[in-house]
Amino acid sequence: MKNEPLSFSVELSAAQLALTADNGLETLYFNAGVNAVERGDWEAKADYHRQGLEHAEIFLAADETAAGIREQILRRYDSDGDYKVHTLNQPEEGARLYQQGLRRAQEFLAAEETAAGVREQVLKLYYDAGHNAEVHLVAEWDHLEVAADYFDQGLEHAETFLAAGETATGVRERALRLYHDAGFNAGKRGDQEAEADYYHQGLEHAETFLAAGETATGVRELALWLYQNAGFNAGERGDREAEAAYYRQGLEHAETFLAAGETAAGVCEHVLWLYFNAGGNAVECGDQAAAAAYYRQGLAQAEAFLAAGETAAGVREWVLRLYVNAGGNAVECGDRAAAADYYRQGLEHAETFLAAGETAAGLRKQVLRLYNHAGVKAVNRGDRAAAADYYRQGLTHAETFLAAGETAAGVCEHVLRLFSN
Repeated sequence: MKNEPLSFSVELSAAQLALTADNGLETLYFNAGVNAVERGDWEAKADYHRQGLEHAEIFLAADETAAGIREQILRRYDSDGDYKVHTLNQPEEGARLYQQGLRRAQEFLAAEETAAGVREQVLKLYYDAGHNAEVHLVAEWDHLEVAADYFDQGLEHAETFLAAGETATGVRERALRLYHDAGFNAGKRGDQEAEADYYHQGLEHAETFLAAGETATGVRELALWLYQNAGFNAGERGDREAEAAYYRQGLEHAETFLAAGETAAGVCEHVLWLYFNAGGNAVECGDQAAAAAYYRQGLAQAEAFLAAGETAAGVREWVLRLYVNAGGNAVECGDRAAAADYYRQGLEHAETFLAAGETAAGLRKQVLRLYNHAGVKAVNRGDRAAAADYYRQGLTHAETFLAAGETAAGVCEHVLRLFSN
C-alpha cells in the first residue's frame, strides 16, 4: 500500500519559510522534520524525511539536476543516517543510508556538479560514514579499516575540490575534520607515522586557509585541534622538540584568534588544552620553569573566559585540569604555598561549577582529583586537620556523584583514591 503524504499542519519559522522559497518541496520536508524534532516528535521527523527521500528519488528519476535539490538530497540521506545511528541506535541502518547518499554523491560529481553546498555534503557523508564505522560498528572486526577507507575517499574528494579553487568555509571545515579523524584513526590502528602525516597535511591546509583570511570558528577550532594532536603524536614518537613546536605554533594562532575577538567555547577549550599539553611536555623535558609559565598563561586565559561568562563543560574541565597541574608543578618547584593556593582556587571554581548544576563526568573527575591532591599536599605540609577536611569534602561530592548514577571509570577511580587516603 502506498504511503500518502502527511498534511503539513506544523508551523514553520520565518527563516525556514525563507529557505523553502529557495529550495522548494525538498526543503519543506526537511524543515518539517526539523520542526518535529523541536516538538520532540521523532516519529514525525522520520516520516517527513522518508517522504522527502521518496520525492527526491522521483525528482532524480525525472532528470532533475538543480544543485539546490542535489544538496538537499545528500543532506537528507546524511540526516536520516544520523537519526538511525544517534537516536535509534541502529548503526547498520545508518551505514546503509550513508552508502545510498554516497552513491548519489558520486553520480552528482560524475555529472560535473561543482556547487559548494553539494561538495560540503559529500565530505560530510564520508566523514559520518567513517565515524559510524569507527565508533558504532565495533562488532565488525575490520571496522577501523572500513572507517579509514571512508576517510581516505573523502580526502581524495576534498583535495580535488580545493585544487579546483574551492574556498567555501563549509568545505574547508569538512576537509580539516577529515584529516583530523583520519589521523586519529591511524593512531588507533597503531600507525603513528601515518597519523603524523595526516595531521601534517591537515595543518598545511589550515595554514593556507588562515593565510587567505579565513575566520570561521569551525576552521579555527579544527586548526587548534590539529596542532594539539600533532604535538601529542610527536611526543608519542619520542620527538619532544617537534611536540613543543606544534604546541607553540598552535598557541600563536590561539592568541591571534582571541585577540581578534573569538569567543566560541570550542576554541576556548582547545586554547586551554594546548596550554595544558605544552606545560606537560615542558615537564617531560625537565623544564619546570617553562611548565609553570605555560600553566600560568593558561590559567590567565581560563580566568578571562570564566569572567566573560563561559559555562561550557569542556572549558570548565580544562580550567580544573590546569589548576591540578599548576599545583603539582609548584610542588616540584618547591613552592608549597603556591601549590596550596592553586588547589584552593581550583576548588573554589569546582564548587561554583557544581552549584550551577554541572554534571559532566570529566569535570567530576577533576573535582575529585583536586580534593585528593589538596589533601595529599596538606599531609606533606604536616597539616593533617586540613587534609582530613579536604578528603571529607571530596568524599561528600563522590557520594553525591554515585547516588546520581555516575559510572564513568575516571570518576570511580578517584572515588576509591579518596577513600584510600
